[in-house]
Amino acid sequence: MRRSRIACGMIALLGVLLFAGCQTKENQLLSIQEKGEACEVDVGEEIKICYSGEWYTVLSESVSQEDVGSLVGYVRKLFDVGNGRTISILNIYTTAEEGVLLADIDGVFRKAVRTPEEVDGILQVADLRGGTEEEETFVVNLENATQILGSHGIYQITEETISGDLLGNYLACIGTQVTFDMQTGKAIPKETLKKIDWTGDGEAKQKRADWTYTNVYEIQGEDTASKIAVEINGEYRMAELQQQ
Repeated sequence: MRRSRIACGMIALLGVLLFAGCQTKENQLLSIQEKGEACEVDVGEEIKICYSGEWYTVLSESVSQEDVGSLVGYVRKLFDVGNGRTISILNIYTTAEEGVLLADIDGVFRKAVRTPEEVDGILQVADLRGGTEEEETFVVNLENATQILGSHGIYQITEETISGDLLGNYLACIGTQVTFDMQTGKAIPKETLKKIDWTGDGEAKQKRADWTYTNVYEIQGEDTASKIAVEINGEYRMAELQQQ
């Protein structure tokens, strides 16, 4: 009798685990679906985005973050538009208007319409190139990936996060991913990451961080020669200029 009860208990436990496994897999699928679909992009004289089999043309008109709807698609790529200018096209969102989407281009939410012949103000790629004047650029310091190098000097990324409503103007797109040693901050080469540590005595013991650096923004009320906001892994982190 005791063995029978144990067997029944094990069967019940197995059933719970299987159900939990199914639920976890289902939640993972839902999470993937919530991220939206991959969208095709055509960057010529104008910017066109294909969502759900239909092409949308991007307009110059932009909206504030309060008017952004649900995330339905993504591009998440950089595009060279000439004059040494690179733009980032990240996510695609819904709006309250029928036949209108929003495209996150260089941190600006621009309208994209299905019927461009019925509206004015189509965004021209030439307008994004700007002049030949050198623009602000920021790069990751590969000797210490917790730092950003800019024209004013070295910015140290802090633990402090900034809410979206405190962001100022868009400054630049870094658009890179770096894996680094958390103790030294030094970037780990891709060749090293691919190596297998058979003994477990080498780099595998390192504590590593994996950061994706996206856009750089001003912080409202702050001088960029003092503080900026850097988008890292989906969070806006404050970075402070180090005293020389």
